[in-house]
Amino acid sequence: MKSQPRLDFVHPDDRDATVCAGQRLARGEAVRGFENRYRCKDGSYRWLSWNSFPLPAEGAIFAVVRDITERKQAEMERQRFVMLADSSSEFIGMCDLELQPIYVNPAGIRMVGLPDMAAACRVKVQDYFFPEDQRFITEEFFPRVLREGHGDVEIRLRHFQTGAPIWMFYYLFSVRNASGTPIGWATVSRDITDRKKAEEELRRTNRALRTISDCNQALIRAADEQELLDTICRIVVDVGGYRMAWVGYAEQDHAKRVRPMAWAGCEDGTSRRRTSPGTTPSRGAGPQVPPSGRAGPPSAITGCPTRSSHPGESRRSSGVTSRRSRCRFLTAGEPLAP
Repeated sequence: MKSQPRLDFVHPDDRDATVCAGQRLARGEAVRGFENRYRCKDGSYRWLSWNSFPLPAEGAIFAVVRDITERKQAEMERQRFVMLADSSSEFIGMCDLELQPIYVNPAGIRMVGLPDMAAACRVKVQDYFFPEDQRFITEEFFPRVLREGHGDVEIRLRHFQTGAPIWMFYYLFSVRNASGTPIGWATVSRDITDRKKAEEELRRTNRALRTISDCNQALIRAADEQELLDTICRIVVDVGGYRMAWVGYAEQDHAKRVRPMAWAGCEDGTSRRRTSPGTTPSRGAGPQVPPSGRAGPPSAITGCPTRSSHPGESRRSSGVTSRRSRCRFLTAGEPLAP
């Protein structure tokens, strides 16, 4: 090694900086934290960090050198990760063992409606999810991934500005240091909201078709009119997923009253509570609560809210009406998810 100039062992890309550091030492200046790469016997290079001090009286230089190769490799790997993550359209993030985010890519920040990286890292990981899912995240899913190394789940993030759900295919894996000790988690997750909406629409369509089919079977098999009406109401609730269904006959009187004939659902008793007719003749009061009311045009029904298909979700109630002869058939509330 003494037979060759020391500069020959320095990586070609670092030689100019190394010469400048040597000139500073020659002028009597200390050089701290200088980094360059030195060639090993096998031809590979190691990153070194130098703290050097000139000793003019002795005509020498005192230096403390540390091998920082692993740190440099980790930095380069992180830079490559960040470059890839910054250009990705998927949600990519990392957090520590305290569930504090340390990185969220730009697409992820936009997805959840946060202004910047600083805001994204101030929010605890569990707060990215709906409140009713947070216990599952912190007590079940993340600990399981820490034990098993990776895992996935379909779950909702929330938009911080609008509160809207964002359905995600959430893939999570544990992050470990060189000795294998867990230091946090990372995620690469995909927005599947459109797919979830399509699946829900397909479920609604299939449910409606099953309801129609069962009603047709009831029409064929019913022994009398009352059995048919009772069966139809039960099918609309049990198969169609509505909160309540009822059938009434429109009386031919000035008050346009509706005489209930059959109903199903709303077993808390609200469906059977008696009310007085409405004061607006064109609308009446019948649809919400048999067994008294007045006939009127089809209208939205909000007196019997529906259950949501997923915890935390609320749905707007609506009414559906149809006529057959002088019989009015109504259902209250949107269909529930199967």
